Amino acid sequence: MATLNKRGKYSYQAVIRIAGQAQSRSRTFSTRAEAEEWARQTEDEIRSGMYPKRLEAENLTLRDALLKYQETETPKKRGAAQERRLINRLSKTPLAEKPVGLIQSADLAAYRDARTKVVSDTTAHKELCLLSSLFDVARREWGLVTLDNPCKSIKYPSAKNDRERRLQEHELTALLDAALNSRDERIFPAIVLALVTGLRRKNLADLTWEQVDLVARKASIPLTKNGRPLEIPLFKLAREVLGRLKTLSCGGAIAKILGYQSAEALSRAFRRVCKAAGIKDFRFHDLRHAAATEYAKKFAAQELARFFGWRTIQMALRYYHPTTNELLNKIEPEEAVASEDISLTELLRAYVEKWLAKEPPNTITAEDLEKMVWSQPMTTVASQLGISDVAVRKRCLKLGVPTPPRGYWTKLKAGNSHRVDTGRCDSCATMHPGYV
Repeated sequence: MATLNKRGKYSYQAVIRIAGQAQSRSRTFSTRAEAEEWARQTEDEIRSGMYPKRLEAENLTLRDALLKYQETETPKKRGAAQERRLINRLSKTPLAEKPVGLIQSADLAAYRDARTKVVSDTTAHKELCLLSSLFDVARREWGLVTLDNPCKSIKYPSAKNDRERRLQEHELTALLDAALNSRDERIFPAIVLALVTGLRRKNLADLTWEQVDLVARKASIPLTKNGRPLEIPLFKLAREVLGRLKTLSCGGAIAKILGYQSAEALSRAFRRVCKAAGIKDFRFHDLRHAAATEYAKKFAAQELARFFGWRTIQMALRYYHPTTNELLNKIEPEEAVASEDISLTELLRAYVEKWLAKEPPNTITAEDLEKMVWSQPMTTVASQLGISDVAVRKRCLKLGVPTPPRGYWTKLKAGNSHRVDTGRCDSCATMHPGYV
């Protein structure tokens, strides 16, 4: 039986004593009606045997629930890495200290208002979607049947997913120049392939030779963002770039063509090139928008959707960003103003020819490369060859050239007494000066 006690002028305490249990249940409310409603609901749950589930929800903090969700649900999703970052941010908020059974819609509304002051509406929208999914999973999968989803009672911030960032010709030229002269020899073909194939960042970073058929002029993506496979045609420019990469490849059929370990590694390399080119507010995914805008001039809407793997033709509206002059020229070609800008395909063709004309890094002989890596640090060799030190090591691996062990040059500079004048390399059984 519940007992109501008035505490002060403006609060009421509801106390419930359960037979056979020394500990009572109590909660304080600002009005008597709220206290009576809680007492009535709690007594009904005790009679029906549902109260232990409510008690479990009131003892589980949001932080613990997020960690459990991350262990059980996040690995099932293709965007697991992004969701882990969201969970990490949510776990550090004051809201994470509160039990999930006590979180009300007012708490989430206050959280939403506070978050939209420091992050974008899209980010706040994603966080609320994650919390909504957590509450639903906790009710369906974790047995917290008394738990309601307070996210359904509040208004979400508007998710602004549309971007219309389009590079001007001078920006695209600066980007390609920076990529062509970058020490990272992988970033230029990555940018060109993104503009020619329109592939998403992850699909391009994970692309392997097993998925590419240069003879049939196609590439097969086993799984895309929308959960379906995709087969795209490889046009001449893409085949030329892939053909050059094929001659430089030192991996097998399952080796990643560009050599980036992850999509995030590709993004980091792209950001470095954008910084070198002086380009701001441009993401790797915007290259897909540029490709869609270019191909929209040649493909019908249904062909464009097929090429990019969109489920609906309406998706083309998010990627196709024509200028006003381009639209005018379609309807009034007789009054079209002559443009000095060259097409994206022509510009890429000119830069790919420059890239193909460059001396491949592996034209250096194994003997010369061995002399270089054993006479100076790897970073110095990389600077001389115009590539990264990682690329130098890959060339050494392909040509069978042994490389100094880690710390070799530091020990040599410090005059380590344990250094020997000559030694035999374990990998190739060759004598090298100063090998430890």
